[in-house]
Amino acid sequence: MLEKFNSPENKFITDQEVIEALRTKGNEDTETRALLLKWTEQNETEANNINTSKANIECIIKQALLYKEAGYVAEALESLENAQLAAFNEKETELYQQIIAIIDSID
Repeated sequence: MLEKFNSPENKFITDQEVIEALRTKGNEDTETRALLLKWTEQNETEANNINTSKANIECIIKQALLYKEAGYVAEALESLENAQLAAFNEKETELYQQIIAIIDSID
């Protein structure tokens, strides 16, 4: 059982690892997509453990900023639009304003 915790599938994936994979291999690469999926699951689990709508929206924003950093502007904007809609629906006014500022900085 101890081996499972040290295995690659349970390794903590950093933002930088995903950004580098996206930059060097692209988002269509199978390994990069698997890494991105693992990173996303890891961050969603963390947000779900906090168990607030704000944490879930911040998770979406984090994904958007990761895409932006990797040079995937369209994907970043799409994630930000999803976060913006979620913030509006959940009446998270401060987050909503932050998202607008991030979108404006990208445009």
